[in-house]
Amino acid sequence: MSSIIEKRIYQITTLKHKDDVNRVLVDEQYIYSASSDKTVKVWDKFTFDEVAILSHKKQVNDIAIDDNYIYSATNDARVSIWEKNSWENVTSLPHDGFVERVVVDGNFVYTSSDDFSVRIWDKKNWKVVLGLRVSGEVNTLFVDKDFLYTGKGTKVKIWAKDNFDVVTTIKLPMFSAVRTIYVDEDFIYIGGSEKNVRVFDKNSKKLVAKLPHSAISIVYSIYGDDQYILTGLSDNKVVVWKKSDFSKVTSLSISGQVKSVFSDGIRFYSGSSDKKVRVFEPAIYEEKRKKQEAKRKEQEFKKKKELEEKKRKDEEKRKKEEEKKKEKLRKEQMKKEKEEAKEREKQEKKREERKKKEEEKEKKREERITTIRNILKKSDSIEINLLMEILDFSTKAALLKFLYNLPEDFPIIIKDDKVFFSTPNKKEKEVHKAIDDLLKKYEEWEQSDVSKI
Repeated sequence: MSSIIEKRIYQITTLKHKDDVNRVLVDEQYIYSASSDKTVKVWDKFTFDEVAILSHKKQVNDIAIDDNYIYSATNDARVSIWEKNSWENVTSLPHDGFVERVVVDGNFVYTSSDDFSVRIWDKKNWKVVLGLRVSGEVNTLFVDKDFLYTGKGTKVKIWAKDNFDVVTTIKLPMFSAVRTIYVDEDFIYIGGSEKNVRVFDKNSKKLVAKLPHSAISIVYSIYGDDQYILTGLSDNKVVVWKKSDFSKVTSLSISGQVKSVFSDGIRFYSGSSDKKVRVFEPAIYEEKRKKQEAKRKEQEFKKKKELEEKKRKDEEKRKKEEEKKKEKLRKEQMKKEKEEAKEREKQEKKREERKKKEEEKEKKREERITTIRNILKKSDSIEINLLMEILDFSTKAALLKFLYNLPEDFPIIIKDDKVFFSTPNKKEKEVHKAIDDLLKKYEEWEQSDVSKI
């Protein structure tokens, strides 16, 4: 018998679509709903805010979830795979017809289609590893640790997952078309066009109970938690059954055919043809909800502290990197300044050397000027050979080059293969100017590429 508190189940909210809701699933964070409006919607489990909309080209018949992905079976002949939290479509698994059902386990994705196939896909590479031989359309799938269950017509076939051979077949009465399968640790629950949900022992495969509904009911969905079994019916009801003795607890009236039911052990969920997802809170789970809420707040607080700590560490890291960068720039600047100082010192040294050379050159020039002036003062006509003995080779060369280009008032005399130059009677400053011109010519020659006369 059911207690009064067990019958107290309150609807707390509704989540809306634009067409039939065909499947509802829940994990620790989100509620996922698949609809004929060509979307899968993701809702926050605690605030019921809409988090994401996964858009498709055609209606979505079914969904499955694991830790990383959402799998949506659609009428555009594919199962689309979406990454959780980023909500990006990462790939798709093709069929040749409408994909009616999709279920997953740790290694594989199982899909059934109206192309009369059941395909098994490897999660590592999204490739087909096997196609099961089925004659006709498989209406429903379920997978647990050891077996795959397929429902078609009045039969449920159970396939061993180690080799995918059929280990047994459960047969229902005529006209009992299978619509849905649910399996827990002890029992197999099968529902469909028959008003009863038939319960079979998982080990012996013998019928152990029937969960009766009204004569006009079609059972679209079955799901359970550790205490209750939920059934979703075509006559707009969610029926709650006690798992321990299969007794009926209560029924919840909905304004549409109930196509999907789910329980997370805290709340009940339904999806129906009235375009709504409903969320119910059983009073008997109040204590569990409080514990879950306390745990959630604790996790949120912990997460907040972790984020604050991460932010603090990131800020410390940023400051250290900034200091490191500044130190690097400072060292580079010091190195640059040192190199610049060294370059300045080098340039200064070169300037000093050039200055010294120029001073030596100037000194030599002055010596040459003095020598030539002294010679020119002694005589109006001087044998050039005497001058050649006094001057160095470069000066001789420059002087001779100059002598051959002297103007008419500074004539050249050649006699007996000896070269003479004659100085006319001029004032002293004119002589000095002539000498300066001579030396200027010499310097120009010395800087040129000419090495010989």
